Amino acid sequence: MKANQNGFVLINVLWVVSIMVVLLSIHSVGLRYLTTATLAQQEQIKLENALEAAVYLTLYQLYSGQIDPASVPSP
Repeated sequence: MKANQNGFVLINVLWVVSIMVVLLSIHSVGLRYLTTATLAQQEQIKLENALEAAVYLTLYQLYSGQIDPASVPSP
């Protein structure tokens, strides 16, 4: 009976370890997707800030007289 109990415990331990490996791999994939999404969002925020800064710089240069308004093409 003791040999059967040892085999049963071994099988249970192997199942628990395999379930933990599966859960950790799922968690790892989720973190990878989250990281990718965060980096993409960061890149979009940087581009939006750069565009906004370019607009403000152009407005500043127009109003301060550094750029001739006649030389700016109209849309």
